[in-house]
Amino acid sequence: MMGFMLGCFGIFVAVAAATDGDEAAMTIVAIITVSILVVVGIVMWIVMILLITPFMIRAGLTQDFRASFDIPWVKDFVRKMWKEILLSTVFLMAMAVIVELLGLLAFCVGIYPAVAAVMLMQGHLYLQLYQLYLARGGQKIPLKPSGPLKPNMNA
Repeated sequence: MMGFMLGCFGIFVAVAAATDGDEAAMTIVAIITVSILVVVGIVMWIVMILLITPFMIRAGLTQDFRASFDIPWVKDFVRKMWKEILLSTVFLMAMAVIVELLGLLAFCVGIYPAVAAVMLMQGHLYLQLYQLYLARGGQKIPLKPSGPLKPNMNA
């Protein structure tokens, strides 16, 4: 996103230099440029959401950072679940705004439990996405075996 923002700034500087002070031309070029940048920004956001969600689900279930980078699994997940990923993300964003505003109305102290509730909602939506993916014939993620915690003697 930082590269996108720097690119936008560079485009605006180039537009200002190219129009050479002609306000009408600058306005038209600025409207066209902003429209294109909005579309590019939305496409980048969609691609980012489609890529981050399967990595987050896999990392959470395997509890291993390295194991989350199974690219064929991510491709399969996105191919089978792209609509649901986008719909659940839009739903989560709308609910986050509502819940967090209600938290702020509680003398700003309520924002802390509101953020926790949104994080729990996100986790539950990820679980639902994974279960739907499995129902559509997706590959199971090998879970980390559970067992007693071993004390770290090196610490």
